[in-house]
Parts: sequence; C-alpha cells; structure tokens
Amino acid sequence: MNENHSPEFFGYDVLESEFGICRGTGYAYVSRRLIPHYRLGGRHIKFKRSEITKWLEKLRVSPRANGGAA
Repeated sequence: MNENHSPEFFGYDVLESEFGICRGTGYAYVSRRLIPHYRLGGRHIKFKRSEITKWLEKLRVSPRANGGAA
C-alpha cells in the first residue's frame, strides 16, 4: 500500500490514531448511534473516512467575533 494512500474504511484503531477519538468514546458513540458507521455483522464495525471527516466538520464550534470575551 502506498504511504500517501489511506484506506477509505477503517476500524477503531484508526479512529483513535488519526481522529483522536479514543476507543471507549468510539464504542459509546456507536452504541448510541452518534457517529456514522457500518456494522459488518455482529460487533465488527467500520467507519468511512469521508463520513467521519464530514461528521467532525458539523461538530465544529466557531470562535466568537470578539475573541470569546463576555
């Protein structure tokens, strides 16, 4: 596999190493259906890179125009 090519589908290990979502949080998000995922039978879960990136973008909080001062 080319170093510059990341697989489109991946598991909890990549979710943690590349996206910073720890395994326990990933499990909780999957069980509560808070994160887009694919269930490949039983407990085998995969995530799609483009969907996780889009999901994270939706969670972005924009800074206040005045720098956050109240």
